[in-house]
Amino acid sequence: MRRLLIVCTLLLAGCATPPPTKPARAPEQIHAQLLQLLPARAENREGWAAAMTDAFVALQLDATTSHVCAALAVAEQESGFAVDPPVAGLRKIARAEIDRRADAHHVPQFMVNAALGLT
Repeated sequence: MRRLLIVCTLLLAGCATPPPTKPARAPEQIHAQLLQLLPARAENREGWAAAMTDAFVALQLDATTSHVCAALAVAEQESGFAVDPPVAGLRKIARAEIDRRADAHHVPQFMVNAALGLT
């Protein structure tokens, strides 16, 4: 019984998540690399670099070159580095999600419309 307890304890200890490590690079270095890698056509390059640097630091992510490039690729794909990119069909997407959540909580449609101020 004691051996089983020891084995279980060791198995659980092996599953423990290690504490986050402090990023190896200073925020100034991350910011400089982002400015260097951001496309010239990006709107407000300084703002993008600052926001992405803040995200890496706040999330305690190691801002390796591959991580920085991956973050830039996602931002490019999702927004084209436009500050407020248009999203085709956003109104329909948002309303469908609101209706789905209301249905899941049994909220009548007239109450949803009243809350949104719609007819």
